[in-house]
Amino acid sequence: MKMWKLPKITSDDVVAGNFIYADVSTLQDCTITNTTAVFTGLGWVLTFTIDGTDAAESRANAQLMVDHLLPLMLQYNGSDANRKESQKVYELWKGLDTPGISALTGIEKTGDLGNAIVTLALS
Repeated sequence: MKMWKLPKITSDDVVAGNFIYADVSTLQDCTITNTTAVFTGLGWVLTFTIDGTDAAESRANAQLMVDHLLPLMLQYNGSDANRKESQKVYELWKGLDTPGISALTGIEKTGDLGNAIVTLALS
C-alpha cells in the first residue's frame, strides 16, 4: 500500500485541515474530459474538476494535471515499487494552496491565475 495524502479542494480553494487519502499502488486508469482529470484505482476514484476560460483551455489544463500526476503515481504503482515507501504517507502538495498547485503543475486559467483547479474529490 502506498498512501498519498492530498488536500481536499472545493470552490477553487484548498479546504484547511481536510485531506483525501488514496492508495496509488492500485492505479488502473486515467481519463481526461473537457473539465476533469480522473484517476481510478481499486476502490477509489480521484476526480479533479478543472477550469479554463473556454473548453480548449479547460481540457489543456486537465491534460497538464495528468501529465504532472501520472508519472509520480507510476513511481508508487505495483508490487515492484520500493518497499520502504509502503511504510509512509506521501504528502503530495504539503503546504500549498491552489495558486501554488497551479504553478507547480502549469495549470493556468487566463485572466484568473490560481483558480483553475475547482475541486478534488474522492469517491
